[in-house]
Amino acid sequence: GDRGPAQPPTLRAFDKVTGAVLHATELPVTPSGTPMTYMAEGRQFIVMAYGSGEGAGLIGLALPTSP
Repeated sequence: GDRGPAQPPTLRAFDKVTGAVLHATELPVTPSGTPMTYMAEGRQFIVMAYGSGEGAGLIGLALPTSP
């Protein structure tokens, strides 16, 4: 069937109780792996793999710091 127009790859954060989308950001490429999160120097980061072979790489995002 027709799925409509292609949507850009998007990372979404959901409220774990309500399921509401808390934030969404478009990604420059389509991830090919599960996101990983880690903390460094008090800041949270999200990293995802994309591609394969010589075209493979990582997308890294940093969450905003608290004021």
